[in-house]
Amino acid sequence: MRKGHENTQWRHMSHSSAKYQRFNNGPSCKFESLLLTKNGVEERESVQKSENPLRVVMVDDDPDDIFITKALAKRSTLPIDFKGFESGNALFKYIEDNGTEVIDLILLDINMPKPCGYDIVSRLRKCSQHDEITIVMFSTSNYLHEKKLALSLGSNGFITKPTTAEEENAFFKVLAACYYDHKSTLLPYKELQRRTG
Repeated sequence: MRKGHENTQWRHMSHSSAKYQRFNNGPSCKFESLLLTKNGVEERESVQKSENPLRVVMVDDDPDDIFITKALAKRSTLPIDFKGFESGNALFKYIEDNGTEVIDLILLDINMPKPCGYDIVSRLRKCSQHDEITIVMFSTSNYLHEKKLALSLGSNGFITKPTTAEEENAFFKVLAACYYDHKSTLLPYKELQRRTG
């Protein structure tokens, strides 16, 4: 996101050691601890030894936002394979070359040059073979009308780019929901279609 009502704390961090420390030396995430202790040591070991990482693709025209989000995702106890694209067209090319089977979660910014986030989710949902992709809008804005529009177009969820511990926890919960395939914090696309159809 390059314009609009972006959060200045998120937007104006530079590629410096301070930025990296913000996401690697900050307060520990309670959800991570809960995730590790819920079923004991065995779950911690199975997560660390997993050979199937969560494959996350982020689309955002701001490389700083991609850098920050990747650093935050790497703080998760989950194995993460993170890719960032600075345009919707780059995402479409990646899908054309590799298919959708190589993506578990798309984090999608809204305010980008054409195609914007709404255009991207709408285009993806027009093709039935993309129904199983989990798409979460990932924005600095938090307006209700934007959330409603994103869900109506086929997004599975909407979260704010984290600047607080609470927002970081919400981010980690989305990652965990996708990794364990419970998706209890998300609304599956097909269910969404039934509710709004």
